Amino acid sequence: MIIFYIIIIVILVIFIILAFLSKKRNNINPIEVADIIERFLNGSGSKWEWDDFTSGPIKDHLLDRIRIHCSQLAKDYPPTKKGEYTNEKGLEILRRYVRELRVEHKTQERNKTLYISKDKY
Repeated sequence: MIIFYIIIIVILVIFIILAFLSKKRNNINPIEVADIIERFLNGSGSKWEWDDFTSGPIKDHLLDRIRIHCSQLAKDYPPTKKGEYTNEKGLEILRRYVRELRVEHKTQERNKTLYISKDKY
């Protein structure tokens, strides 16, 4: 009977750990997201990088919406050739995300600098 209780406790611990890990979110910034998308576009990403990106939630809600959209591009814009992820319109969306994420990051950095310089006076 004691073995039964030990097994139940072990199973509960495993479920608790899995529940915690499933709620853990990636804490990545816009530049890192842009880099992942860019590596995917030019084929230089690691074997599982795109899958990891599209399947793991991101803490920042805007970046997570981008991640979700990227994961659905193959369905929304089906590839026209075998071996492709999406068609040209889907690829253009990915390129636009890279550009916008990089511009947003530069703007945020510039605004931080301006804000810091204003504080000095």
